[in-house]
Amino acid sequence: MLAQEKKYHSALAGFQGSIKQTHEILFPGKERRIETTERYLWNQKWKLFIWEGVEDGSCHAVNGKYAFELRKGKKGWFLNEVDLNLSDAAQIGWIKDNMDDGFPYGFDPYGLAGNGSLRKLATMPGFSITKQQRLDGADSQITKVWFNVSPAGPSAKPPGRIPIEGAGWFVLDKAGYWRVLAWELPFQSTKYGDPFVVIAKYGYRMEGDLPLLETIRLTYASYPGRKLIARGTRNFGFERRQPSESEFRLSAFGLPEPEFPRPPGWWTYPYAWFGMAALTLFLLAVLIARYRRMSSAEPAP
Repeated sequence: MLAQEKKYHSALAGFQGSIKQTHEILFPGKERRIETTERYLWNQKWKLFIWEGVEDGSCHAVNGKYAFELRKGKKGWFLNEVDLNLSDAAQIGWIKDNMDDGFPYGFDPYGLAGNGSLRKLATMPGFSITKQQRLDGADSQITKVWFNVSPAGPSAKPPGRIPIEGAGWFVLDKAGYWRVLAWELPFQSTKYGDPFVVIAKYGYRMEGDLPLLETIRLTYASYPGRKLIARGTRNFGFERRQPSESEFRLSAFGLPEPEFPRPPGWWTYPYAWFGMAALTLFLLAVLIARYRRMSSAEPAP
């Protein structure tokens, strides 16, 4: 499956994309509608993610020289953080936690709609597969996998995330890059009063032989009882093009480029002074030796 995932990512590299999301919270006393837009740019080296809600937004980017995070206020984008040192692979904010092999989880057919990726799920502490079955007969390319997550303790919970815990399943299409067709994830949280499950169904459109995400329909239900508490839709848009590095810079948002500190001169390094002292002593020794030879030489008759 990993080989198919890498093959898919290679084919997806020529596309850029966006997501428009709508979520309706139906839990009594917390009813509301949320609409957001996400835009992604990526290539082999540079990444950019923009999230915009109704009232606020954020932007995270990394290019060949620096990484930055922007926030959106009433007067537009303003700089929140910049990192000029990429040698330690430091990446700001969302990008550090949500990019897998250079691609955002939410855009390939292995992402779990904001809950990491299928690969991340399979490597969670306490994850185990309990059953596998080909649907619609033994010759079918559609496989359903049942799993269970039983973490050993609270340390298994990802920071800032509701922990996945309990029994769930996912459906894969072997004929289409082992893409995800549907899943059910169990969550342990008292946010809505009870543990709940999220059920997702994926819709695709074909670009040649490449399946591109078109929609993900999400249903949130309490567990046990399966009482509907929320629902959502993600609509995807793709554009085939290769962005230039200028689109990943602060200047693309009307902000000045960061000033990098000038590299120190050679004279600021201690070893340079030792080298100069040694060279001076060597030249002085040569001059003294030459003077002595000239002084001891007899004058010509």
